[in-house]
Amino acid sequence: MAAWLEGLGLQRARELVDLPANDALGMTQRVVLPIRHGDVLLGFLWVIVGDRPLTDEDRAAIVRSGRQVGDNLWARLREADERRARINALLARAFAGEAVAADLAAVLRWPVHGSFAVAVSAGGDEIGERLR
Repeated sequence: MAAWLEGLGLQRARELVDLPANDALGMTQRVVLPIRHGDVLLGFLWVIVGDRPLTDEDRAAIVRSGRQVGDNLWARLREADERRARINALLARAFAGEAVAADLAAVLRWPVHGSFAVAVSAGGDEIGERLR
């Protein structure tokens, strides 16, 4: 299935792509819209067509929805990047001896009251196993 899908050029597509049924894969006809922000591919919106062909209005609604999804995903990715940068900056300040625990807890969305333990370890891929 992956080879068949790769052959359709979906990774490079910029518009709604009509996919024929593929009986060998048990796949009915569908359309696929690449979800992008500029040149960045964020994912795909798959729509199973069914028995009646999509109208121009249906197709336009799918494209509008795809744009909204792309904008939303991009905003969430940017927000996560900014939050990660704030966390990293606060951790650097904490390691330098500054009292930033309250600010760090707020950015991490931890409750104001409570006890927390933070484990810091130098390591590679095995860190999860070591922390268990």
